[in-house]
Amino acid sequence: MTVSKTKEIVDLKVKLRSGASVVRVRPLFSHDSKFFLIASGSDVKVHSIQSGECVHILRYHKTRVISLQENKTNHLQVFSCSDDGFVVRWDHSEGKLLQVYNLHMPASSFYIPSGDNTWFVTKKVENQDQYRLYSLISKPKRSENVQMIVSPVLPYENAIAFGSEGKFVASIHENSLTVVKLDVKVVAK
Repeated sequence: MTVSKTKEIVDLKVKLRSGASVVRVRPLFSHDSKFFLIASGSDVKVHSIQSGECVHILRYHKTRVISLQENKTNHLQVFSCSDDGFVVRWDHSEGKLLQVYNLHMPASSFYIPSGDNTWFVTKKVENQDQYRLYSLISKPKRSENVQMIVSPVLPYENAIAFGSEGKFVASIHENSLTVVKLDVKVVAK
């Protein structure tokens, strides 16, 4: 609070400055709710829920982070994906990079709906103003079995949703809703 010459009380608002938008990508809570992760430009910032302090800045990406996803098979880990198609697996509690994956395609949104190694990515169709949803098998250094699932889709993370068991995907485009049953579960051997 500041007191002016006329003895009026003035409330000051303090704003957190992060250097980039922190609302473009859906934030993520850690499984134990001790940490809160936000994408900030090409970085991922890990904040303590208890103190509100930034405890780690996860740095690897060269371009904007477009998605944060929890690792459903190891709750101490998260994935981040940047728009150039690089996916990084992190130990967010330690602030350590564990593994880098290259999708070999630019991405506008990225999803890991279940605990297996099937990932989903939306990508712009070349020379068109249209996006498609693809499924692929995650492997370090490359992606395999890329299959187109839905077209057209909106390039926003909140325009696509997956069923709780990963059997269905719903997509919104313009004024229509498309629901697709994922019959063939692609699993790497």
